[in-house]
Formats: sequence, C-alpha cells, structure tokens
Amino acid sequence: MTKDKTRTVLIIGTGISGITLAEKLAGPRFKVFLFDKSSGVGGRLATRRFEEGKWDHGIPWIEPDQIKPEQWALWKHLLVSVPDLSPKRFIASEGLTFLPKKLSEHQVIHKQTKIIEIKEGQKKSAWVILDEKQNQFEGDLLVLALPAPQAFELLSRSGLLMRLSWGSKLTEIEYRPHLVALGKTTASSTSLWELTPQPPFELILDNGRKGVHKSAGLFT
Repeated sequence: MTKDKTRTVLIIGTGISGITLAEKLAGPRFKVFLFDKSSGVGGRLATRRFEEGKWDHGIPWIEPDQIKPEQWALWKHLLVSVPDLSPKRFIASEGLTFLPKKLSEHQVIHKQTKIIEIKEGQKKSAWVILDEKQNQFEGDLLVLALPAPQAFELLSRSGLLMRLSWGSKLTEIEYRPHLVALGKTTASSTSLWELTPQPPFELILDNGRKGVHKSAGLFT
C-alpha cells in the first residue's frame, strides 16, 4: 500500500465515540463510513421530545475534566456551561443529541443498518461487513464503536472472538442498568432542582433549569 492511498474506514456505531473518531479522521487520507442499527445518532447522548419540551434522558451533562483534551477541542464550541452546576458541566441548549448530530452533518452514515457479520477480506480490502439484508461493505480498517456486549455478540457470531487476544476481556466490562423516568410538572423548578433524591433514585434534574431550551417543568 502506498503512503498516499486513501484508506477506507468502517465504523460500526454512531455514539459519540464513533462520530468523534470519524471527525478526527476527516481529510484526504481516510474515507469514513459509519453504520448504526438506529434511525438516529448519538447513542447515550439522547434527547427525547414531547410537544414543545425536551428531555436529556441519557447522559445528563458533560464534564470536561473527564474528557481527553483532543476530544474536548472538537466538542466545546457546540456546548454551553451550566452556571448552577459545580464542578463545571456542559450541555447543549437544544439537548445533548445536538452534539453528535452537529458533528455528523458531513459524515456518511448508513442508518437503520444492523451489521450482523464481519469477514476478513480476500482481495483488495482487509474487512467485509454484512448487514441484515446481506449488503456488503468493504474497508481497509474496521472500528467497533459499540457497547461491549454488542461487540462481543458480533465478534462471536463472526467467529473472530477466539482469535483475538483481548476478546475475552469484553466479558469483564460490566454495565449497571438504570431506569430513567421522564415527567412534567407545574411545580417550581427550584424545588425540583434542590430536591435530594432518595434510594433507589440517584438523580433528579429539571431540564429547563439545567438549560435545555423549552424544557421548563420537565424533569428526568
């Protein structure tokens, strides 16, 4: 392969990690294609709309101290700080889904495309992936930007798991499930904002007070 050859990158998953990687690779050296089984992008950066209101029902905010500087540099111009929150936390005024949607505006995304199998390429490309309709996509590089259980299932189904030295480590990653309730109230947003949750509740947020546009009285 010559140094100036454009390399095709296949990224499975359009959560913020997959979209950020695609944004970093943008340029003449790489041709990037993203795939997601859903009709939208963002993964756990999720915003639900109802009537005139909006809820962030995935990640409630972003804390820059927990983000690598090179990633934060790509995100920060699309986010705003929330003055009432300490430590410093950032949201998008239209809901956090705004961030991945904005970053992916110029990216090539195959939505509602569930990848069910990975094969090693036999000719020009290193990898071939197949969706549920048996459509094939070829690439030089393959990235699984998926939650660990989904990556484990896909690799197992493709017969690749045992060939990867790190494959078994996917089972060591544990997820703590959460149940998210979305509600609407006419109560004072201050009373919700200052309410201390009791077990089993971990967090109560008024999305309007947090800063999500047109979300006064909508709590998560």
